[in-house]
Amino acid sequence: MDARRRELEEDRERLLKKLARVDTELAGVNGLFDSVPHYQQIEEAAHRSAEELSRRIQQQSSREVAVQQSAKCDCPWCGREIEIGFIKRTIESADGPVEITEPQGKCPTCRRAFFPSA
Repeated sequence: MDARRRELEEDRERLLKKLARVDTELAGVNGLFDSVPHYQQIEEAAHRSAEELSRRIQQQSSREVAVQQSAKCDCPWCGREIEIGFIKRTIESADGPVEITEPQGKCPTCRRAFFPSA
């Protein structure tokens, strides 16, 4: 596991360096460096990029959690075994809106939907 962790950390570092380079170049193409910018402008551009990355990580993480759920669970009202599906909904995170994936059960007997817990 340590080898996999090291590999992932090295990959992350490589990708972060590339993202920093690409974002800086994109800021230049968008005119940020046409004159000497105030440092706050550089910082704001970096924060926008970090917020976008955060939203994408949250989206991917919620999808990962959802697909690891059991394919079936019992209805909390009648106890019937129900197949679990997935829905997407948008939540407001600290970094802006994020479309997340959640497991959802729909009991045909009770005609109720529910969100199974782990």
